[in-house]
Amino acid sequence: MRSFFPDQEDVSDDEHPLTRNEFRTFQEGFNCDGLRFFRLPFVGLIERIAPASTNLAFRISKSLMDFSFFSGYATVAVARLQKPA
Repeated sequence: MRSFFPDQEDVSDDEHPLTRNEFRTFQEGFNCDGLRFFRLPFVGLIERIAPASTNLAFRISKSLMDFSFFSGYATVAVARLQKPA
């Protein structure tokens, strides 16, 4: 999918989306609760080719994310990390 989108000018050569292993490494040493996944890849595509349909795409993505099967395809993950007591 990344080949469909041009490089952004404000991103350094070393920046990249975290891999699953990097995301797990980032969480090491913390208690992770509240891990949530958002936004399926088609939302970004819709934003570019049919901007008027972006809200609908977000709503569909949000509905699909209710099924854990789709979490592996999310483009955004948010985790609440706490130091262990």
